[in-house]
Amino acid sequence: MSSRATLTLFARIGMAALCAAVAGPSAAHHDAASAYRQTEAVEHLMELADRTCFGHGDDVEGLKAEADARGWQEASESELARGESRVSKLIAGWVFTNQFGSFAVMHSKFKEGPSEYLCSITTKLSFDRHDQIKSSFEQRFATTLKQEFDRSGKHTDRFLLASPRKSTIDSSLVYIPSKGALTIHMFHGRNAGPAAALPPARRAKAAALPTSSPDHINHLIELAYRSCFSLGADPDGLRAEALRRGWRAVQETELGRYETERLRMIAGWTFNDAFGGGAVIHSVSKDKPPIYRCSIPAQLASAQHDRITATFERRFATRVSEGIDGPDQHIDRLTVDGPRRAIVYATLLYAPSKRALTIWLEHGRGPSKEA
Repeated sequence: MSSRATLTLFARIGMAALCAAVAGPSAAHHDAASAYRQTEAVEHLMELADRTCFGHGDDVEGLKAEADARGWQEASESELARGESRVSKLIAGWVFTNQFGSFAVMHSKFKEGPSEYLCSITTKLSFDRHDQIKSSFEQRFATTLKQEFDRSGKHTDRFLLASPRKSTIDSSLVYIPSKGALTIHMFHGRNAGPAAALPPARRAKAAALPTSSPDHINHLIELAYRSCFSLGADPDGLRAEALRRGWRAVQETELGRYETERLRMIAGWTFNDAFGGGAVIHSVSKDKPPIYRCSIPAQLASAQHDRITATFERRFATRVSEGIDGPDQHIDRLTVDGPRRAIVYATLLYAPSKRALTIWLEHGRGPSKEA
């Protein structure tokens, strides 16, 4: 695709179709916001890009599942049709607002050639944060700037990323300073070459971080989000996620050994990744209606209680509601706004002498947010 056609596509999909649906915070709001708040907003945007356009940019069903889990507002068929261009078709889109502003996530498929997809995220973010955003993007996706240019009132930073499926993603950060708008584009399936074409250092780092998390703690919290949070009340969905990731299922006879008068284990998996061994355990109470508990036990190299809790709070936009100290353990309890407008109860159980942590997420124990 020519650069002119690409820029036309950016204009049609990235801005015209999106900015009309996005009412981000005003410049005055940004001027009044603290540097810490701005940093949080940038980190949130990188996490959003990671779990949507990076992880599911060539997987519309996975992207739809993520949007459904988060309760985003889906674009209508007529709205999608208005975003269609000569070279691509808009196949899905969502808008949502949270404490960091308003966002639009759009998914397009090219009409000709092999299967090529464009996933885009548009939000309002001051161009004054350009260097910080670029640096955060490079760190998050283990890459460096490939190309930078200004054209037609836009500033574009272009990167190549190693995708989870060992291919190369052609990605761009496109700013319109006059509107305070930023769009992150990720092209999947383009002829940018395989991941092997990336420099060895970037290729090795990307391969070592399957979820693009910068360290073990971020990886663990992201795992909790993608499994126990998003799918903790959906046994079939959690099984499908485990199958997709290639986890090894625990045998039913083994699960039966842990049944109690009140609780039945319905599934469990073990796996190994770049950070070592892990497990996800799914159980259900015998109450009516049932309460689902999904747990992730983990061992960490050192006791990092404060950092783990802070990372969990930031990822799930919550705060500790209760902290309890006991013999060789510490418990942090939190509530999270969960999928389908339900409240999810979270527990972080630390055992310092064993360097052990268990994350519990319970679905169905409390009222919905509308109750």
